Amino acid sequence: MLGIEQKKNYVIHYHNQTKHYPNRFASAPGFLEWDTQPNPFRFYRGAEKIGLPFRKDVKEIPYLNIYKNKINPTKDFNLQNLGIFLEYALGLSAWKSIPGATWSLRINPSSGNLHPTEGYLVLPDLPDLKSGIYHYSPYLHSLERRALLTSSLKEKLFEFFQGEGFVVGLSSIYWRESWKYGERAYRYCHLDLGHALACIRMSANLLGWNVTCLNQFSHEDVDEILGLRQMQQIPAEIEEGDILCLVHHSKDFHSFDSFSYEILEEFRKLDFSGVPNQLSGEHVDWEIINIVASNCKKDRTASTPQVSPDYPPMKDYPKNSSSAHIIIKGRRSALAMDGETSITKDQFLSMLDKTLPRSDAIPFDLELCEPKIHLVLFVHRVEGLDQGVYIFVRNPDDFKLLRTKLNPEYSWGQVEEDFPLYQLAKADVRSVAAAISCGQAIAGDSAFSLAMLANFEKSVHVDPTCYPVLYWESGIIGQVLYLEAEAHGVRSTGIGCFFDDPVHEYIGLKDNSFQSMYHFTVGGAVDDVRLQTLRPYHHLK
Repeated sequence: MLGIEQKKNYVIHYHNQTKHYPNRFASAPGFLEWDTQPNPFRFYRGAEKIGLPFRKDVKEIPYLNIYKNKINPTKDFNLQNLGIFLEYALGLSAWKSIPGATWSLRINPSSGNLHPTEGYLVLPDLPDLKSGIYHYSPYLHSLERRALLTSSLKEKLFEFFQGEGFVVGLSSIYWRESWKYGERAYRYCHLDLGHALACIRMSANLLGWNVTCLNQFSHEDVDEILGLRQMQQIPAEIEEGDILCLVHHSKDFHSFDSFSYEILEEFRKLDFSGVPNQLSGEHVDWEIINIVASNCKKDRTASTPQVSPDYPPMKDYPKNSSSAHIIIKGRRSALAMDGETSITKDQFLSMLDKTLPRSDAIPFDLELCEPKIHLVLFVHRVEGLDQGVYIFVRNPDDFKLLRTKLNPEYSWGQVEEDFPLYQLAKADVRSVAAAISCGQAIAGDSAFSLAMLANFEKSVHVDPTCYPVLYWESGIIGQVLYLEAEAHGVRSTGIGCFFDDPVHEYIGLKDNSFQSMYHFTVGGAVDDVRLQTLRPYHHLK
């Protein structure tokens, strides 16, 4: 078994090996074998399928209620509300079509629309639904029952849940991303998982439910509980459990360590049914992904509730009657920016404000980890702000280190009192932003773009199993920015292709104490008029 130091060295090796440079991209397929493209939908052959209802009520919830805890009426745990929860967390949002091709979009975005993330539920007895372990099928909007719970297991879980509640589990299938992106796919899978976590938390909040990450479990525990170890898997399509979350009513749930690991033995004894469908006929093995995944596997730990910085109350903006459900289903990734559309300073600050990790604000109340991601911003078209480079410091504990590590000539002028946004340098950075994002014009033609900068010194250098969690935090931030862009009448998109070290060099970093994890851009989108939009579940009618 490798020690912490060896694991740390390998994780850093993987991160460095999978960096893009202008003269060398990370290893990936030279061309795409479209005949082997992985099926984005997982099904369990032989598992009983339970169709879920869709949201039918016309009462709209204001968009800003997505972020506010304890403001939405608390709904019962039943089949109807479970269907609504999954519809707006992991369901389909639309289909796009052009002559000769049709593809689905989901509430939770994915790199290349390849969707490596799978969702599972561990449910107690509900009206019209037996307790058990279920896989969620977004294509069918149905649950696939993989196992029924024994009476003994139900009682023990009820005690742990402290009453009503259920568990949501997320897993990753690396092959879905490595088919296109090669060795960099591990990064993208965990960005996608972060987006999915945010979607789960937001959807639950609209039903008045709370979500808490159960971060004390090991990866092996997650596999056991979700039944991933008890199923036949194709080696190249291995599905690995990532995290469990408790969905519950009480915000006061804090007995994280009350779980008896003896219960796991009862999960092992369950009779699981269903055979997972094969996703591709042929595969390419990316051994580097298997190795980094192995080195990032978490052992059991004590639960670690998040300690969040103290921030002023959230800005109550935009003040409009936008529906939360319409914004969530209307989220789209921009394919190009028009190079003209600007946003106001108030809009810009509002978008950033929603990404602050307040302990009482959705989705950052998941208690995932101490915040370690900061935003380096390239401002192009924000009315009331100079063009240039800015930084949004999401954890004040990192302020001194950031100021020490970044370019010593930066001015660090605070834009607003009691708001952690600082102007570093005035400049026209449109060409720079595009160049460091693999030459993609979308990063320079927007109102602003950004790089998510992670504190490696406080995370990976201390505990290499934090590596995927940095991507989860980045994906959560990205999902907030997606919805904020929609609410403010513009569009956005995540950018996974960027030149890692040229980003660091541009802002003056000379070591790996901070590393760029994810890029993002927000602005006026150019729509593809060839695309036809179809309803998300038209194929079931």
